[in-house]
Amino acid sequence: METLPGAPVRRILACHVLLLTLSFGLHSNAEVVLQPLYEFQHDMANGGFPLGSLAEGSDGWFYGCTQSGGAHGQGTVYKFRPGGPLTNLHTFTYDEGAPRGVTFGGDGLLYGVANGGGPVRGGTAFTISTEGAFSTLFSFEGTNGANPVPHLVLGTDGFLYGTTAGGGEQEAGTIFRISTNGTLTTLYSFTIMNGNVPAPSSPVLQTADGSLYGTTSRGGLYDLGTVFKLGTNSTFSTLVHFDATNGSYPLTGLTLGTDGSLYGTTWFGGAFNRGTIFRLTSIQTLETVITFDGTNGARPMGPLTRALDGALYGTTSQRLSGTNWTPGSVFQLSSNGAMHSVALFSGSSETRAFLELSLASDGALYGGLLDAGGSPFPGDSAGQIVRLVEPPRIVSIIPKHNSVTITWTSITNALYRVEQKAALSDPQWSAISSNVIGTGSLCQFAFSSPQSSHNFFRAVLLP
Repeated sequence: METLPGAPVRRILACHVLLLTLSFGLHSNAEVVLQPLYEFQHDMANGGFPLGSLAEGSDGWFYGCTQSGGAHGQGTVYKFRPGGPLTNLHTFTYDEGAPRGVTFGGDGLLYGVANGGGPVRGGTAFTISTEGAFSTLFSFEGTNGANPVPHLVLGTDGFLYGTTAGGGEQEAGTIFRISTNGTLTTLYSFTIMNGNVPAPSSPVLQTADGSLYGTTSRGGLYDLGTVFKLGTNSTFSTLVHFDATNGSYPLTGLTLGTDGSLYGTTWFGGAFNRGTIFRLTSIQTLETVITFDGTNGARPMGPLTRALDGALYGTTSQRLSGTNWTPGSVFQLSSNGAMHSVALFSGSSETRAFLELSLASDGALYGGLLDAGGSPFPGDSAGQIVRLVEPPRIVSIIPKHNSVTITWTSITNALYRVEQKAALSDPQWSAISSNVIGTGSLCQFAFSSPQSSHNFFRAVLLP
């Protein structure tokens, strides 16, 4: 948050006129705020422990799921928008399983997978409308896969693609495709190598040529995980065998960078055995980009998400402060390979923050925040929906006659308040505006003010 004085006005405008060139969204090396938007209560009546990325609809609502809670304790699918209510669309039963994320199909319906449901408890695939009309598409029964991984990915051909952690020909997991009418096609069954079971644990990424790329958290030559490719001709290739020095146990999928490389993280490995950020280049060579040493974070859990400026954002579940372990942070990896923390998590030393971010149409990053360590986080809650945004920056203060117009950077649907005080030494700020709703990249507020007054102003982002 930036505070700019109300006088002298000429000095203010000279220092900050360049901010007018800012575009939507987060910017590299910018200070950001992790803004709570909704808190799931510990009784989990509305669900608890949000999981998977949020899917933004054309109606302006975000759609997501919780992996527990609700009327039957199995989780929920909900819709939510900033400044508005959270509405549960469906509460899962024991037979339906526990949802693991939702994705929009090309027909405007939401599609997802659930663990533990179906006749043999192998999981299910389902569809649900934005108004809550729910239907189970099919059940995983072992031979066609078991224990589906969050979440499904919409392909350029209109099919939805996913992976299972078990089942298939050798009970080592599968890559599958489903149509919107519920037809399942197994594209590949993972095989056991040297007794090592691959165990895919993340969704696939489809590149422009239609190929599917992904990771397995185990398996490979050293049983420390792999990176794989499934070509459009159904040819399967293991591209990387993690060996601890270059990382181990990749828990999340891959993200396409602006340089054409595929980026990902590993939970362990690297020089300090605290995880890495890696990239797979266009010539399919693995390079370690960042080695986590504790001071810059450790044990990255959530996937990387690319923002509008091309930077990649991710989360670490732990961070070393002196000799003490603390909750992790949100980090930014810029296009030049520099990394720094942009927001810190709070909680106890046992907290393991997990946050999967999604880029929204307003340029901000949204996600569900939970404690993977199992303790209530933060406080006594069962998780939060949060938004990662730049705090407001005043770009102009224009006096005219007996009024002043203040303009600041904003994002759509965020709530702001303008405050003032006569001297920086004053302990309190006083509000001079009611809540102002952001409607774009800039907000304005005009108010009466004698020309002789000298005040300091700030714009505040509200929860």
